[in-house]
Amino acid sequence: MKLILEILKYMKKLLSQMSSSLKSKFGEGWYNLLEDMLTSPYFNQLGHFLESRRKSFNVEVYPAKEDVFKAFNLTPLEEVKVVILANSPYYKSNVATGLAFGVNEYAKMSNSLSDIFKEIEDDIYNGLYLQYDITLEAWAKQGVLLLNSALTIEKNRPNSHIIQWETFTKEVLTKLQSIDNIIYVLWNVNDLFDSLITNPTSIVLTGEQVFSKINNQLLLINKTPIAW
Repeated sequence: MKLILEILKYMKKLLSQMSSSLKSKFGEGWYNLLEDMLTSPYFNQLGHFLESRRKSFNVEVYPAKEDVFKAFNLTPLEEVKVVILANSPYYKSNVATGLAFGVNEYAKMSNSLSDIFKEIEDDIYNGLYLQYDITLEAWAKQGVLLLNSALTIEKNRPNSHIIQWETFTKEVLTKLQSIDNIIYVLWNVNDLFDSLITNPTSIVLTGEQVFSKINNQLLLINKTPIAW
């Protein structure tokens, strides 16, 4: 009996440590919203999968382990105004940062991010060239959740982890429906994610001039526009 009690005590301590670690990675708001999934067998198996791939011979997984959940860490749940959902992280070395479309500050700007900046210049700044923060951390800190459908990827293997992360991303979008007035931009992602946006106050934006549209919608709901 004493041994059983010691084992239970140890397991309780271990679970408490795991919970504390996840809270530090996600932030308390996100952890509370996603707790059922983050403590599920699925998420545990996902963690084991990623560890095994990182340890595999001749396999590189991006972004760095400490950056996988950066989107949640930089954009607390209570500050989310906009969700930009992309496909997968960049699959070249030293580019992915944990933020959708964000590029490592020491890397060359990606073609997709260059296109985004060009759109912003034309849409917001009348074609004036501006010097941008290619990491996109400034956006994240203003309430833009820069989320990839898959949070990890293997070097030179596009969409290599998309299946493993699908359940996670679906759960994030589903849980976010409990929060009103979030603006969504879904770029090059599976149509099933669009179907998960069911809150009647949510706004899904597409097409051109999306950045000015976002700011106009934010003004309509008395929120501060994003400094793109």
